[in-house]
Amino acid sequence: DAERLAAALRQARMASIVEGRRRHVFIDPAHRQWRLGKDVRAFDSVTSITTAVPPVGRRANGMSSIVFLPDGCATGGRIALGDGHHRRIVTVEWLTGNVAIAGP
Repeated sequence: DAERLAAALRQARMASIVEGRRRHVFIDPAHRQWRLGKDVRAFDSVTSITTAVPPVGRRANGMSSIVFLPDGCATGGRIALGDGHHRRIVTVEWLTGNVAIAGP
């Protein structure tokens, strides 16, 4: 799941640069899913999801978003995905928009 989310975040960053417009990736911990455009994907093996995003990325409904800008930067944030045994963290650096995965 971490790899699929990271791939979607990287895709959003590239699309933002190529298209010259903002791209949003929404993470919905309550429903264990994420969304890029109209594409909604479920976290299959994840039992816990926590997000750490700046205030601009927090939604009243409990969802979080990471926004990629046409210059390659992003609002940034971290998404921690747990499966009951391990925890992986997907990080988006705000300055560069780079996406990385940490954890086993």
